[in-house]
Amino acid sequence: MAIEKIFTRTSSKFSERISQWCESKNLEVISIEKDDKMGEDIDSLVIFHEDHNLDSASVELRDSFEKKLKPIHKIDVNGTKQVSVSHFGLWVERNNCKNILMVGTDTIFDSTNFELLLSKM
Repeated sequence: MAIEKIFTRTSSKFSERISQWCESKNLEVISIEKDDKMGEDIDSLVIFHEDHNLDSASVELRDSFEKKLKPIHKIDVNGTKQVSVSHFGLWVERNNCKNILMVGTDTIFDSTNFELLLSKM
């Protein structure tokens, strides 16, 4: 994959876990404040969710990225792990995603499925 940087929101269990995952993969991770404007640095969005339930912040971000015609990918942590990993890789390659904002709720952090998914990515 050609990923250069992963962006996360600051001050959440989810972002802390994504940061740890990025470090283990030698990916640069940058934490941004919730109110920071999504600059030109971020070219795509990945939303981690459970059973297609998106929180209002994720819906708002999705809508913002759709308006800017930037690629969006949703990963259901309760879905088939191998399919999720394969689709993620194909999505990154097809859309030439280099600087990805990854978001998810803190409740996902507590899911064992989330840990299993990250271990396969």
